[in-house]
Amino acid sequence: MEYEAHQYQAAAKDLASAIRLNSSLYSPFLFLGLDELRLDRPKEALPYLQKAEKLNGSDPQPLLALGRAEVSLKDYAEATNAYRKALLLDPENGRAWFDAGMAYLSNLEKDSRTLAEITPPSGYSKALFAESLAEQRRYVEAATQYVGALDVQPQPPCLHSALGFVYLRQGKASEAMEQFQSEKKLYPECNSPYLGMAEIDFAASRQNEGLQELEQSWSGDPGYTTSNLSPMLEMLSADQREELASAVAARKIQVDGQSRDFLDALLRQLREKDSRAENRGSRETVPSQSPSVQRGKALAAYQGGHYRECARWIGSSAGQHPSAELLLAAKCSYMTGDYLAATTAARLAGAKLPADPEVLYWSIRADQRLAVEALERFQSIAPDSPQTHLLLGDMDRQRHHYDEAISEYKLALDEAPNDPAALHGLTSAYLFDGKIEDAVKTATAALSLNPNDPELNLLFGEALVAQRKYQEAEAPLQKSLSGKPQLLPQAHALLGQVYAGLGRVPEAIANLKLGLDADEDGSFHYQLARLYRQTGDTGAAAAAMEQAKSLAQEHRARAVIAVQEAPQSADQ
Repeated sequence: MEYEAHQYQAAAKDLASAIRLNSSLYSPFLFLGLDELRLDRPKEALPYLQKAEKLNGSDPQPLLALGRAEVSLKDYAEATNAYRKALLLDPENGRAWFDAGMAYLSNLEKDSRTLAEITPPSGYSKALFAESLAEQRRYVEAATQYVGALDVQPQPPCLHSALGFVYLRQGKASEAMEQFQSEKKLYPECNSPYLGMAEIDFAASRQNEGLQELEQSWSGDPGYTTSNLSPMLEMLSADQREELASAVAARKIQVDGQSRDFLDALLRQLREKDSRAENRGSRETVPSQSPSVQRGKALAAYQGGHYRECARWIGSSAGQHPSAELLLAAKCSYMTGDYLAATTAARLAGAKLPADPEVLYWSIRADQRLAVEALERFQSIAPDSPQTHLLLGDMDRQRHHYDEAISEYKLALDEAPNDPAALHGLTSAYLFDGKIEDAVKTATAALSLNPNDPELNLLFGEALVAQRKYQEAEAPLQKSLSGKPQLLPQAHALLGQVYAGLGRVPEAIANLKLGLDADEDGSFHYQLARLYRQTGDTGAAAAAMEQAKSLAQEHRARAVIAVQEAPQSADQ
């Protein structure tokens, strides 16, 4: 009765008494763990929920609660493990897929921050940045970053192919072919050049030649091929896809065995509305060998482009291996499309090498894929839920499609009017779309529900600064200083503008200096230069002005690139 009446403190006492009387009862442990969670005591909840899971391993509830507790404790790796176990018991649980996806995203964000703090930037961080730019269709910038990553050692595998695909997206087939040929010559373990050359062949209606390239990749590793067909197929027009499907059907008559398996897999992806295919590496055991023999066979398999075989030779005993072998397991598992095994191996390696760029790289990439898979599964189960509209809104906002983002956030809020994430997203979309008054109104409503949220306060303060309401902006911006470290430069820069507007020059200078990392167009340096002049510090003013001009020039160059790429993005 107390539990149903939300009297969690009283319920907790009664449940603790029940456990003392009989420690084998499942329900008291479960509900006591849930009570601790509701009382915002996740650390205290863990032992009760773990005991409940041991007492009843067929109920997903303890595992789902364990996931939430681990998220509250910022142990996202353990959270995803709990959600995965729950999903084995209840694979149609949409909320579990959503929570798992968000936990994977939180873990990769955590790893990304760690990687970004490593200096000097590694080839792994440069490659991830290039990949991020390519996903945003900022291909000119992505190509520049990939070229830079190729100049740094160590680096991730198959970067020439990654650069080649970026050139393809820009319509530079000859430059792309150069990169694919270089990859084949320099790094024969990479199967990616075959996919790139196949895309060039299919675009030129050379279906048979393209199919031969894909068969070459498939013979190396079927998992890699099926996991990476999607981007290539999505670039083909409807007519080209139909031509390819006809060529595949005709070729199937002429072949058998492994080639027929490949053609069947390709035909399935061509005919599916969503051409992405989920792959999980097989778990076959290998003959027992000495560790040195297994290491040698795994490395030989990788060098031959047989990634699944490589992962199999390291096998389920990966936790017993040195970090170098765990990294090889992560790399091979990822490349064969077994992202769950990849993230497991990367986490085991991370326990031994907590700030290693290569470990972080494979962990980030695997978690990114797993997050996408989980959130797509959630969308398929609950296509019209508030969380689905929230996800779509976030994606539209990140692509700068603000009108679409606003519509999605409003749909989410129609179903869940006080959802903090939807209110946050709507505020942000309004702000970046220049709808300042709407941003202020939405932020005000959101802050009435959660007045101390640092990110909301930052958005609110930024909107007030845009309205030149400096006195009102100071308080929310001060609250935003308790937020994530990566947001602090922006908060300080805005506070600098506030204090400058209020005539509090020393405080303005101090905060603007702390916010210079957020200066993308030189405006903060320019304002700092003006403030230095007011104090008579002409040397500092000149230096700040010089930096402002340099940043402004870089900003204009990026704007030119964006304009050049805009028509291409629209076509795609």
